[in-house]
Parts: sequence; C-alpha cells; structure tokens
Amino acid sequence: MPGDFDCFLSHNSADKPLVYQLDQLLRDQGLKPWLDAREIPVDSAWRPALEQGIRASRSATVLLGPAGLGPWHEGELDVLLDLARREGKPVIPVLLPGWDGDVPLFLGAFSRIDLRPGPAGPELERLVAALRGRPAAAPPSPAQPGVPADHPA
Repeated sequence: MPGDFDCFLSHNSADKPLVYQLDQLLRDQGLKPWLDAREIPVDSAWRPALEQGIRASRSATVLLGPAGLGPWHEGELDVLLDLARREGKPVIPVLLPGWDGDVPLFLGAFSRIDLRPGPAGPELERLVAALRGRPAAAPPSPAQPGVPADHPA
C-alpha cells in the first residue's frame, strides 16, 4: 500500500475548485495524487479512508488556499507533521492563489511551493520534481536593482 500514490492532497473543502485544478495538472504530468473526492466512495466511512490515503501516499502536500485552514485540514496537518517527524514522510506546503495568510509555524520548516501567481510555470515544475523525489530547482529569486538576473550575488 505505501507508495500507491505520489502525494496526499490535504486541503480545506472550501478550496475544492483550486484543488481539482491542481489535481488535474499533476495528473497531466503523469503523477497520481490522492484526492478524497475521487478515492472515497460515497457510502464509505471517510475517516479510515483518509488514514489509508495518507499511508498509501509517498508524500503529502498541505494546500493553503483562500479559505484558510479548516478543522479537518488542521487535523490532517497534525498527523502529517507527526509522520514527517517519525517516519520522514515528505510534507510540501503549497500556497494556492488567494492565500494571504502566514504559513503555519510548523510548516515553515519545510520548503514551500508558491502557486499564488498561477498554477503553471516554474513553481509547478518544482512541485512535480519534488513529488517525483528529484531535487527541485531553487525558487526564482527576485532581481536586485542594478544586478543582472544571472549574477551570482
């Protein structure tokens, strides 16, 4: 079961439209994300299914969108942080368009992906690389005035 999915998509249900969009973009890249709406049958007990989804995923993304953290989202975050500490399960915070809050303190220790400008581009490429277990390129740094963008400063 572990490793059946590339990542568990932890999110606030109120952000579903953005989550569905990211899910499809990851699938288009050949990845297999675990998304509750697809993986939990309507007539199933959802809590055991969530636990199974977390266990079956090689990594976890904590999606932070305009709705902020919801109560179940926070519960998943607690579990995912514990698994990161005890088992080394990778956790990747992902800032979605519309997120304007602070990153939760314990998530701040992890490298994050910033998709706020839009779900495509170099940040999506960094996320895909990370989910494939490859080193992701460093995030683009803002150019300093008077310093060429390719300068090592």
